[in-house]
Amino acid sequence: MLLAKIPAVVIDRIHIEQLEVHGRVGVPDSERVEPQRLSLNVALWPNIAELHDDIANTVNYSAVAECVKDFVSHHDYKLIETLAEKTAAHSAPVALREGLLYVRGLQPSLHYELECVAQTEILRKLKQRFGGKTICDVRFRLG
Repeated sequence: MLLAKIPAVVIDRIHIEQLEVHGRVGVPDSERVEPQRLSLNVALWPNIAELHDDIANTVNYSAVAECVKDFVSHHDYKLIETLAEKTAAHSAPVALREGLLYVRGLQPSLHYELECVAQTEILRKLKQRFGGKTICDVRFRLG
């Protein structure tokens, strides 16, 4: 019997579509007075090379969604394109291991805001949504 070697399917991208967030966006100041309902599509390119069949090494879609919602709700921009660029560039969950969620931030000012200003509220919301056993703490990394 001849067995053909079939290459494994490689998933290179994860999509979260139509994520509802509330943020302040608009050119005139009057458009940014109250948060508006926005719908975002999020694409991730995780490093899946070292999963080792362990769920702790995977991307937690819910944690990604919560981080995006929190970021958008705390910033305001004139252009939706700027909001999208800043959201994508500034933070991404890296891992969830033994209840500890690691989030990467690229800008020192955002890292400071997340670590020193918003961490308690983010953690409270994450625990409320996913339970204290799933996410016990959140750590922010710069870089």
